[in-house]
Amino acid sequence: MNFWRFDADSAVLGHPLVGSYDPLLVGLSVVISCFAGITALALADRMTASPSRSAKAWWQLGGAAALGFGIWSMHFTGMLAFKLPEHADMQYDAGLTLISLLPAMAGSVAALYFISQANFSGLHLQLCSIALAGGIGVMHYTGMEAMQMPGLRYDLPLFIASFGIAYLLALTALSIRRYLRAQKQLPENAVSYISGTIIGISVSGMHYTAMEASRFYAIGDGHAIQSIVSSANLASGIGLFAALILGLSIVAAWIDRQVGFQRLLNLEKMAHTDALTGLPNRVLYESQLEDALEKNQRQGDNLALMYFDLNKFKPINDTYGHAAGDLLLREFASRLKHSLREHDLAARLGGDEFAALLRGFSKVEDVAMIAERILDSLATPVRLDRLELYLSTSIGISICPDDAQSKDELIQLADEAMYRAKAGKLGYCFAGYQLGRLSEEYQQATDAITRALDRSEISLLYQPIIDLQTRQIIAVEAFARFPNQNSQSPLEFFELAERRGKTRELSDLVLRAVCRQASQWLKDGIEFGRIAVNISDMQTRHPDFSKCLLGIMQQFSVPGERLELELSASCFKSPNDGIKSQIIAAKARGVTITLDDADANALLAISECPVQKVKISRDLVADSVHSTKARALIKTIATLSLELGYELSCGGIETEEQLKRVTDAGCRSGQGYLFYHPMTADLFASKIASLTGVQ
Repeated sequence: MNFWRFDADSAVLGHPLVGSYDPLLVGLSVVISCFAGITALALADRMTASPSRSAKAWWQLGGAAALGFGIWSMHFTGMLAFKLPEHADMQYDAGLTLISLLPAMAGSVAALYFISQANFSGLHLQLCSIALAGGIGVMHYTGMEAMQMPGLRYDLPLFIASFGIAYLLALTALSIRRYLRAQKQLPENAVSYISGTIIGISVSGMHYTAMEASRFYAIGDGHAIQSIVSSANLASGIGLFAALILGLSIVAAWIDRQVGFQRLLNLEKMAHTDALTGLPNRVLYESQLEDALEKNQRQGDNLALMYFDLNKFKPINDTYGHAAGDLLLREFASRLKHSLREHDLAARLGGDEFAALLRGFSKVEDVAMIAERILDSLATPVRLDRLELYLSTSIGISICPDDAQSKDELIQLADEAMYRAKAGKLGYCFAGYQLGRLSEEYQQATDAITRALDRSEISLLYQPIIDLQTRQIIAVEAFARFPNQNSQSPLEFFELAERRGKTRELSDLVLRAVCRQASQWLKDGIEFGRIAVNISDMQTRHPDFSKCLLGIMQQFSVPGERLELELSASCFKSPNDGIKSQIIAAKARGVTITLDDADANALLAISECPVQKVKISRDLVADSVHSTKARALIKTIATLSLELGYELSCGGIETEEQLKRVTDAGCRSGQGYLFYHPMTADLFASKIASLTGVQ
């Protein structure tokens, strides 16, 4: 540096020149320096968090480039804001301009090194502040020398003050950063924004203090520069370049931060996830349970705990090895997760013990249905090479708040219920006594379905259908009766089968039994007319229903004219065109198609379907005695049916008054306790024989 620039009494100096500033460009220079400070601190955080020395070095280089170019760009943007008379277009020496970048970079490298130390001490704070102040000051005065203005002089006190101000502001910014990080009350981003902004202000403060230390005097043309770069072009180029560096630095820091967050999330997930099954482990399960119990206390929501223990897991694991055991555990975890609802939680507690947390159910029966769905999901064996391994589990269930409200009590009760389920071979058991009895009865009923399907254990009762004018038997309807049915009615039994997903198999079994009995009557010469049987929606939705029906009829040599299928209105309301084709195929074989439990809306749904008979529901028949609305509905159904060419029938006739109502409406046939109760096949055959004189 030319020390005579402190000599303001030189004879060569002309009159003083007074400069001015463009406020917008001054503001822009401050923004650039603040942006550079924020970016540098963000990258310093990446240095601290980086696991390797090479990564730290790259982040240090990137941070130094961001801060150094930011300081450099801020200086020349500030110079662009400065207007000096007789120097409308400032010009700079290209070599010195580039050299002025070096102290800014060096100061930034040193500052970032000290600030990124794991144990950031008071000494590091002082050294970092000195490095920043020195880099900023040397860069500024080197950049001023690039103008090569002979009339440039400095005020010594302000010259020294500019370094002091830069140091104090840098010290303030870094002290605030250190304090805020120690308090841990603000996010790291907020700390970087506040501290980086103060660093930017310190850079700007030093620059404009140093500009106050500058004195400009007129000397001839004022310039003797060989490599000329105009002030505007230089500031624009440096500004764009610095903006690019700062932008890339911000993007890199953001990406690295996201990667770090993801790494932390992965570590947290690993700490709370079972490695074999991918389910939450005991730690996460009990944490979620505690949260659910707190919410239960505030809002009163129901929740249920399910505890699972795989049956005969140890013998399989010992016999076939750990590979087979691990396969069973993974498969059970997968089936358990898919059997639960989306907001339920499944977890592996260890070994072959699993648990589930159920929330948001309205009644206990919903929990029972989920337990059944889990048991059903285990019906398919697990294949290991050529082996078929079967999964089964015992489930214990406790309910909050019915059974208990504390975590430990609920876990203990569910565990005890699980062992009761295992001892009683029930599949699942509730902790509460009444619910335990309910689950036991429910399990016995569902076991009856399985046995009925496996062994074809099913019998039928038959209720005659009569001509309402002559009182003669013209047909018969078959009702299924199941073994070990206990308190379940046939309707309840079918509803239970539907919940277990066994409706189609059970309906096929009933249809087969009906055709077997019809075949026997035909061989015995029993004139039963037609035999009617209810067909479930699930059967008609199956694409092979008509083929299966034809196969059963051919197996037992039953003509289609002897068979009547009663279908509910929901079959005809389905948008599936396949159902209509199934019905048409059945009618083509001579089978009578009947709309069961008809109402006015159902008649509109069957207008394009091949229905021959409409059957008024027993509820309307029962209400017809005391309800004018029911009588009006019966008349409407009768009128529409007769107009559309359907035969009209009804069920559930129990009194003479009911009989009069339906016959007045136009019913030709019907059934009910007024005429006959359901009876066995032998009793029906003897009844027909006595009426027709057949021996």
